[in-house]
Amino acid sequence: MQLIYWILIALLTLFILIGIKDGISTFFGMWFEYGFKFAALTAILISLIIAPSIIKQFVPEYYDYSIGVLIGYIILLAYLRLNTKKHEEYKIED
Repeated sequence: MQLIYWILIALLTLFILIGIKDGISTFFGMWFEYGFKFAALTAILISLIIAPSIIKQFVPEYYDYSIGVLIGYIILLAYLRLNTKKHEEYKIED
């Protein structure tokens, strides 16, 4: 039975490492295609999505603040997206 547990732990570790590799390659792919600002904003968003579960487990009294920060960050990203699109419409080509 312990052999099955070790095999499952090894598979889980393998999947986690593959996920980390894919995440890093996606980050650099976005960096090269869209620029560092977009890649950094996306990495922060993913971190904020993961953070509430970690905060709830270790520091539950700050859980509400983490949800508020996540909602505020999503609103900020939406504002930046709309603001960027508005400026691109009025961009004058030489």
